[in-house]
Amino acid sequence: GKGTAIIAGCRWAVQEGYQRVVLLDGDGQHDPREASQLIAAAHRGADLVIGKRILNLGRQPLYRRGFNRLSSILVTLAAGRRVVDSQSGYRVCDPRLILSLPLAGRRYDLETEMCVLAARAGWRIREVPITVIYNDKVSGVHPLYDTLRFFRAVAVSLMRCRGNRRLGPAPKRHEPLTLATPEPSAPAATRDGSRFEWVPSAG
Repeated sequence: GKGTAIIAGCRWAVQEGYQRVVLLDGDGQHDPREASQLIAAAHRGADLVIGKRILNLGRQPLYRRGFNRLSSILVTLAAGRRVVDSQSGYRVCDPRLILSLPLAGRRYDLETEMCVLAARAGWRIREVPITVIYNDKVSGVHPLYDTLRFFRAVAVSLMRCRGNRRLGPAPKRHEPLTLATPEPSAPAATRDGSRFEWVPSAG
């Protein structure tokens, strides 16, 4: 699934020493020329840059627009900060950050988890307006199953955050590209000095 591909790509990027990855859907809905806008936002200090689809929304199917609005409201509540387009697949971030989060999603639900867990971890998240291109290609999103996966992703993400504690700090930009995965029961320090524990997923 998409989530599995993202994780595999990030692992490769880390092994090759890349500091940033650009994530975009392969169905032609994202304009690769707009990647420079997201990259520029990352250079200005954002840990996770999300392309928010607010341009050319007139051709977006009504049910998709309604779901995107509802999902962003729920993700905003779960993340503790506003996320305008939580379902956008156009993103730029440090691959180490993705691999540092306890992500469980293997399809589009990974993007939902990324928003919630990144916000709880204290990442600097920024959204940049992008154009969305609608074509005749069949969407890979299943209306029922992926909707259910979305709600599960929100619930699982909250389960992994005990109370209102952060998950952990974003790596410093000039740290060596080394990844340390904490044991599930091992507490770790956050940016503000508090402690957290990984909470196993229910599924």
